[in-house]
Amino acid sequence: MVLGALVSTLVSATIGVGSLLATRAIELGQFGATWVVWWIGDMLGDLIVASVVLTSWALFARSINFPALAATAFVLSPERSGIFGLKARVFGSRISRINYLELGGWATATLLIPWFVFNQSSAPLRYAPSIYMIFLPIIWGAVRLRQPWVAVGVLILAVVAIWQTTRGMGPFASPSIEQGLFFLQIFIGTVSVAGLILTAAVSEARQSKEKVLELNESLKKEIQEVERLNSLMMNIKENRIKRLKKRFGEQSKGKV
Repeated sequence: MVLGALVSTLVSATIGVGSLLATRAIELGQFGATWVVWWIGDMLGDLIVASVVLTSWALFARSINFPALAATAFVLSPERSGIFGLKARVFGSRISRINYLELGGWATATLLIPWFVFNQSSAPLRYAPSIYMIFLPIIWGAVRLRQPWVAVGVLILAVVAIWQTTRGMGPFASPSIEQGLFFLQIFIGTVSVAGLILTAAVSEARQSKEKVLELNESLKKEIQEVERLNSLMMNIKENRIKRLKKRFGEQSKGKV
């Protein structure tokens, strides 16, 4: 996703700024600065908005049994059509795995920390160290929650940060709003990429753990099956020995 956002936006930025230059909306000397701002803006759009849409859709798609839903789509009764079951799967099984109290705490931190950091109206450099607090809900969401929540957190951060910076507030407030937004875009892009990479790493570790657990369960079942077959073979062997002993005893009595 990160590589796609970096490469695809190069084309759109070049075409967009080239069209501005062709229509003489900008001078040739402004091409480089305008291209960089355009590219970073498009890249942030891909990283932030596309992350929310794609991760949410992936979670939604995994929660729905589409073949079963299609097979029951023409059933008139909603109880039989799977609508209620769909709601339970989407809003029940997936979200129930998350501690609602922790989710509420994360949502509160995601809303309040950006508001606190970007709500300083004077001496921006004095409050610049507080900007590192932004990474707390991102790291929290990446480690404890799933990727859609991190994407939503970055989106909330971007909305609050851009809104406050345009009002001349926050660490990136500057007499030149273009300069302030430029540095803000770089910061938001850094946070977004860091969140995506950390979330991907945590997801891979979680998937690896789940695969190990599945393999352990499969191994346990195979061991149980082997033990059952061994027990069955022992029973067969014991029964055969008993029959042979019984037959030998009967033959011995007949000879006597």
